Amino acid sequence: MQKTLDYYGSGIQIAQVQMQKVDPPAQVIDAFRDVQAAQADLQRLQNEAQTYANRVVPDARGRAAQIIQVAEGLQGAGGRRSDRPERTLPESVRRIQESARRHTSTHLSRNHGAHSRRRRETGV
Repeated sequence: MQKTLDYYGSGIQIAQVQMQKVDPPAQVIDAFRDVQAAQADLQRLQNEAQTYANRVVPDARGRAAQIIQVAEGLQGAGGRRSDRPERTLPESVRRIQESARRHTSTHLSRNHGAHSRRRRETGV
């Protein structure tokens, strides 16, 4: 406060500051407690969310890495694999593999039909 008064050249010298007890009105106290409770809830929920993310995200990344590895293996094998399920992979990955196989064969047969029609129509 003194620096501000000096800056303005007020000529006032602060000799002593004494804080007095000040209680807010009852209506404000309840609102203040509500705000504090809301802030505490916010912090708690943020901590819970971070804990959940710390547990779930690495697991999801691991599953994604497995799926990518399987897909790269399928791609490297030219898409030809035995129908025997991989015993070392989780059931969810085997279901994804089977779905990818069905989708690929359906997609190939549709494209093959369109390609054959084009050849017939264009004579190429």
